[in-house]
Amino acid sequence: DVALNTSPAWLPDGSLLYVSNKDGARDIWVVGLDRDGAPREATRKRLTTGLEAHSISIADDGRTLAYARMIVRQNIYAISIPASGVASVRDARPVTSGTQVIENFGVSRDGKWLVFDSNIEGNQEIFVMPATGGEPRRVTRNTGDDFSPDFSGDGSQITFHSTRNATRDIYLINTDGSGEQRLTSDAAASYNPSFSPDGLRIAYGDRTLGTGRGLLGLLERPSTTAAWQRSPVPVAEGFAPRWSPDGTMLAFERNGISVMLPGGTTRTVAASSEALLQLRWPEWSADGQSIYFSASDADNVRGVYRIPAAGGTPQLVVRFDVPRLRPLLDGAPSPGNGLIYFVLVELESDIYVMDLVRK
Repeated sequence: DVALNTSPAWLPDGSLLYVSNKDGARDIWVVGLDRDGAPREATRKRLTTGLEAHSISIADDGRTLAYARMIVRQNIYAISIPASGVASVRDARPVTSGTQVIENFGVSRDGKWLVFDSNIEGNQEIFVMPATGGEPRRVTRNTGDDFSPDFSGDGSQITFHSTRNATRDIYLINTDGSGEQRLTSDAAASYNPSFSPDGLRIAYGDRTLGTGRGLLGLLERPSTTAAWQRSPVPVAEGFAPRWSPDGTMLAFERNGISVMLPGGTTRTVAASSEALLQLRWPEWSADGQSIYFSASDADNVRGVYRIPAAGGTPQLVVRFDVPRLRPLLDGAPSPGNGLIYFVLVELESDIYVMDLVRK
């Protein structure tokens, strides 16, 4: 099924215990198997409620079970962009809080608002909150998962991708939660959309399942009240596109960080090397003169880097040098109001033991 089913462990009688989120939380389930290994559905049942088990192990006599319970907290943090030198992540302050998973977010053009995806109310939905902190307001409401939101230039609309259908599709919704539209509906996986400043174009990643190739897609409309249409993109491959503040250029990942110039030509502004690896998630500075991105150094320490948009030497801006505050690899560092925002991951895990009693 579409649930997460993991960590199988045998009981002495040949029944199987496993962890599943079939009913929401990660709980322990049991199922009996016939001689051919097929499940006997009449025996399948949930043994715990709200346990949030990560993995399980059963003693040889089948009377004791050990399980690990892991709590994942992924929240948005902010740190001042240093005038010189390198900032340490230990000086970052949390902007959001709580036991939730935030994967991606966006900053409004005026720097006053954050939009992000979060599972704090169950499945992954889109939320909006002041960039200085405050109470988040939920924007989307559906049974699927919604990810990677981005504001339109005037902040009135949000684009995002959703897994509520057979594959990922691009959606659009007003910031107040009204007027939701589905913009793509084909067999390709469309993801990580980016709104142009004028609100008339959306660039996004596009991958046909099974090919392994990451392409760029483009949606356009002649006015904010007109219908969206697909348009060709002169870039053959790319990922995580982001528009420049004036809307004339597009930064994206392709063997490093590249920029599509007016007219469709491209140039690489930061390439992977032995000293700088896994260059990910470009984002423009407010003045369009620089591009920020995430990368790892030769010691595999992650950091936020800045490079002139015309190319040059990458400069380390923020170093993730506190082991308990791990950066989210698939999360963009976003500048705004003299700050850099990013998602940090905190993990907490404990081991428990319980007795197994057959009834």
